[in-house]
Amino acid sequence: MSVKGFSLLELLVVLAVMGVMMGVLGFSFLGNSSSGLGDAQRAVLSYLQQTKAVSVGSGLETRIIISAESDDLEKYLRHAQIITLDNNGSGHWTIMDKGIYLPKDVWFISDSIESGNSNWPTDGECVWSASQQDEEFRLSLTRSKNGEQKVFEESPEGTRFLFLRCLPNGNFSSSSYPQMPKLVFAKGRLIPSTSGDLIPSFTNGKEIAGVQIQPYGGIFTLDPQDFTYD
Repeated sequence: MSVKGFSLLELLVVLAVMGVMMGVLGFSFLGNSSSGLGDAQRAVLSYLQQTKAVSVGSGLETRIIISAESDDLEKYLRHAQIITLDNNGSGHWTIMDKGIYLPKDVWFISDSIESGNSNWPTDGECVWSASQQDEEFRLSLTRSKNGEQKVFEESPEGTRFLFLRCLPNGNFSSSSYPQMPKLVFAKGRLIPSTSGDLIPSFTNGKEIAGVQIQPYGGIFTLDPQDFTYD
């Protein structure tokens, strides 16, 4: 009777998978799931891992895009979606899924939104992969050459998105290294802005949570006590 062992390639694959999984073991989930923040935290963590898997598996740059159009109240700062750069050099982005929504009354916190609270944490907002110069990431829905698959193409007239960029090695990139991207979300409500649009308003600096991405693939959760309050 012969005993079959693992090949070197099989061992490397197992180690690579373990490395990806260990990257997210340094966190504990937020206990306040009743407010929706715990549910949001779990959903976002899972989505980040899914994005990493897509990027590594395809060998292509992959992004999580967040809707940033304030006139689309259903999706504005609540809807996230995964897209992958087309590998044929067209510059198009393949849509990988239908996306996820944050729980009711929970929004991602963009730097374009005022908290309306002087006690809001100074670091209580998302840090995106884009720099100030290329923050305008606009996409228009189109179709691939075979006319079957919906894809996005970059267009000045397209819908505005904020994004996190994941490289083919599974690491998220930052335009301001060593500061890395992070996703921050909070419980809030919609109020009219000066322009007449409804925008999320946040008044309780303790109803906040997030996830912090580390330089080498680790991901940590952020609870209210992890933010800086003046």
